[in-house]
Amino acid sequence: MGKSKCAFCQLQRTDRVFYKDSVCYAVLDLNELTKGHTLLIPMKHYENMLSTPEKVISHMYKVAKHLSIKINKTFGAEGSNILTSSGTTAGQDIMHFHIHIIPRYRTSQGVIRFYYLDSKLKDPQGKEKRLTTLKNLFTKSEIKR
Repeated sequence: MGKSKCAFCQLQRTDRVFYKDSVCYAVLDLNELTKGHTLLIPMKHYENMLSTPEKVISHMYKVAKHLSIKINKTFGAEGSNILTSSGTTAGQDIMHFHIHIIPRYRTSQGVIRFYYLDSKLKDPQGKEKRLTTLKNLFTKSEIKR
């Protein structure tokens, strides 16, 4: 898929972005599985993790750790799943590398049942409030290379 048609290449220029640096940006997943379910996406288009330079992957996982710590603290999560899928057979549905940060709560289902087949967060009204909270929480100066 060309960059001009890639949903994630376009998404980086929207007001849904709550974290951004020179390598990647973060948005709440449109279909949040739990409160704070975030996608961390590289600015440059790479089809999946296997085609992404190691320097980009390293930076993004450093950012994912930082975001996860703050998201968990902010929303009261007790843990998180930080993961990616590479290829359609692995469940990747948008062919632009991205990392899921899925906060886990005592009431949320385990890692095996996290995916879209099972459930979606049933709190769409709270999504805008969470997005505003996250936008106010993060600044790019917080991430050190």
